[in-house]
Formats: sequence, structure tokens, C-alpha cells
Amino acid sequence: MSREENILFGTVVQSVCGRDRFRVFLVLEEGTERDYPTLKVVNGVLHKLEKPKIKHLSHVRVIGHLTEEEIADWKADYSDKKTAELAAKYDHNGENTGLMHKKIKSVLT
Repeated sequence: MSREENILFGTVVQSVCGRDRFRVFLVLEEGTERDYPTLKVVNGVLHKLEKPKIKHLSHVRVIGHLTEEEIADWKADYSDKKTAELAAKYDHNGENTGLMHKKIKSVLT
């Protein structure tokens, strides 16, 4: 991913490194940790809105952007459930969808 690419709130990224490799996240904001460019990302299941994952910029790739309508819906219903639904929509590997179903199942039983 080029550093010039503008990553904004609502950008959809996929992790390319670490335990969360292949998982899809939504970007909350850009930042800097220890002089490295970072992103605060969430998926609503493992990384919730109150405790976002901090990912090094070079450890993710942009796979899409939420539409203006999706961003408006997310801001209107700023919850982990809505975050997980949006992340799952862009997850073509089924990582987030599987996590969501396991989490729901564990809560119901």
C-alpha cells in the first residue's frame, strides 16, 4: 500500500500480518505510535469500538471504502453489532462472519 493513499474513517482494510491475518477491519483513525504510522481499526467482534486494535500501516491493505450511506448508518448506530455487520459485508473469506456466529452462539447458550 502506498503511503500517499489517504486512509479515512470508514476505509475497509484487511490485515496481512499477525494473528489477525486475513481479518477485515474498519478504520477509525490514523495515528502514530513510536514514530510509525498506525491505524486504529475495529471489527466489532474481537476488536470493539471501546478498545480498537492498533495496526502498523504496512500490515494492512485497503480493500474498499464504506459508501456515504453506510458511514451515515454506522454513525447513527455506532455499535459493535453494526460494526461487525459492515465488516462482514466486505469479508470475502468469511473470517468476520464466522467470528460473529461463534460469539452469538456462545451468548445464546
